[in-house]
Amino acid sequence: VDRRAAADAMCEVGLADHCRRRFSALSGGQRQRVLIARALAGDPELLLLDEPTSNLDPHVEGEFQQLLRRLNERMTILVVSHDLGFVSQIVRTVVCVNQRVFCHKSSEITAGAIAEIYGHDVKMVKHDH
Repeated sequence: VDRRAAADAMCEVGLADHCRRRFSALSGGQRQRVLIARALAGDPELLLLDEPTSNLDPHVEGEFQQLLRRLNERMTILVVSHDLGFVSQIVRTVVCVNQRVFCHKSSEITAGAIAEIYGHDVKMVKHDH
């Protein structure tokens, strides 16, 4: 991938001023964005993310949501996550897998739908940050 594409991708994820820093010196949120920039440099049509919010604090998670919303305007994003609170904020369709596959629009994720997926009642906690 050429340097211009890499620089543009770093700019797009908000890390243009971090190009010369070592990966190990970055925070968890910055590392996530660098990895996304690495993928963006190849101009993908599909972005696959596995547990992208693990180890992110709530503030950084909010910024990360905004980044994914912007990227989703031009590409498909598939997110694997156990964090239904995060997922339900940014996606249109949720596919839940627990011995069976359940598909829902994100607006349809209710306590009843979650109980059906997990096979028992699940207490949901709403955090208003």
